[in-house]
Amino acid sequence: MKSWKILLLIISTVILSQCTSKIKNNFNAIDTVINGKPVSVMLTCYSTTLIANGKDHTRIRIAVVDSLMRQISSSSDSVFLYVDGNGTISDQDGKQITYKKDSAGVHYIATKLINGVKYLQYTTGNQPDTVKITARSKGLWEASHELNILPADFRMMKPGMAELIPSNIEVPRMIGADISWLPQLEAKGIKFYEDGKAIDPVQLLAEHGMNFIRLRIFVHPGAPDGYSPGKDFCGLDKTM
Repeated sequence: MKSWKILLLIISTVILSQCTSKIKNNFNAIDTVINGKPVSVMLTCYSTTLIANGKDHTRIRIAVVDSLMRQISSSSDSVFLYVDGNGTISDQDGKQITYKKDSAGVHYIATKLINGVKYLQYTTGNQPDTVKITARSKGLWEASHELNILPADFRMMKPGMAELIPSNIEVPRMIGADISWLPQLEAKGIKFYEDGKAIDPVQLLAEHGMNFIRLRIFVHPGAPDGYSPGKDFCGLDKTM
C-alpha cells in the first residue's frame, strides 16, 4: 500500500511539473487563440524614430486579431502594406520585395501571414520624413504606424555617467500605469466610481496599490495638425 502511495505521488509530481512547464512556456496564451473570427489587422513597428541614412531600419510585425484583441495563430490572411513616404520594405532578412500597383496607381506590397504572423523590415531613405505605414486586409479594420525619420546628421543623445547622479533612495516594488489621457477623459465628463461613489481616479489608483505613473508629453499637440488641436492635451502645460 505504501509503495502505491509513493508511485502515485511520483506520477502526480511529474504531471504537475509538465503542466507548470507548459504554462511558463506558453506565456502568450491569454492574448492568442488558435482559431477565431478576424476583425482587425495588428501592425507593430519595433522602432518609430530612425535616421535618414538609407541604412537605418526597423522590424515590422503583422498579425490579425479577433474582437477581443486576441491574435489568431492559425491565420493565413493576405495583407497589403502601403508606405506613404521615403523608404523601402523588404523581408526580415533584408531581401527586396516586388511592389505592385493598385487601381488608383498607388504602390503596395502583398504578403501573407504564416501561422498567424508575418515579419518584414522597413529601411529608411536619405531624406528626413514622417512615414506612414498602413496594413490592410479585405474585410478587416486596417492598422497603421507613423515613423519619424530624422536627418542623417542628427545626433542621438543619451546621458553619460556625469549626468547620472547617484542616489541612495531605495525604490520599492513598482506598480504603475500610463494616465496621460486622464485630463482628456475628464474633459469629456467621464467620472470614476468605487462602490457607487465618485472618486478622484489618481486617488483610486493609489488606494489600490499604484505607486508610479507615466505621463506622455507630445510636441505641440495643440497645433492645427497636432494630436489635440486647440486643446493641447498631452502638452507640457496641460500635463504638468
